Amino acid sequence: MRIAPAATAAMLAAAAVLGGCTAVVPGSATPVGASAAVGVPSTTVAPPPGLHVDELERFAIVPPPGWTADHSDPQAAVVFRAAAGDPSPAGAFTANIYVTVADDGPDLAAVVADARRRLPQELVDYRSVTDEPVVLDGDVPAHLLGGTFTFDRPLRNLQLLTVHDGLTIIVTGTAPAGTWPAHAEAIDAALRTLVVEV
Repeated sequence: MRIAPAATAAMLAAAAVLGGCTAVVPGSATPVGASAAVGVPSTTVAPPPGLHVDELERFAIVPPPGWTADHSDPQAAVVFRAAAGDPSPAGAFTANIYVTVADDGPDLAAVVADARRRLPQELVDYRSVTDEPVVLDGDVPAHLLGGTFTFDRPLRNLQLLTVHDGLTIIVTGTAPAGTWPAHAEAIDAALRTLVVEV
């Protein structure tokens, strides 16, 4: 199940950092997070378990353990789904992390301003609960947004927005509001493993 209308998903960008880790990504000349300076030795370690590298090498991310990758949505680069759905009166909802990439990225300030304006217009009962700037690996600026809203049921999400090399990357973790506490830590941790310089 999509976590937001397509217009909202196409507008937002999200990214996070592999917190201080160095990883070798297949096909990359320099390990992710390693210094590229001449004469400076770098320490290379194996990629984190479960590392998912986008097939076009636009990003890499480590989803929560046990979550499965789904490539069936043509509007998403990938959707990661929790192992089991959360029951509710409206039926089961599977907590998910939805990743999209658009190649028309404006600057980050414009993306954030547009998101702040559009989210309350496009998501029923939207209420912001998180709104703060962050800095990703490689000093890439980003912004963290999160909120509650209704889409067939009360939901809560967390997003990291960034614009990198003209790409708007969206990573949105969503779960039912009532079970958000059970998923919040895993979603937050997964978002923070996203690397935009693969």
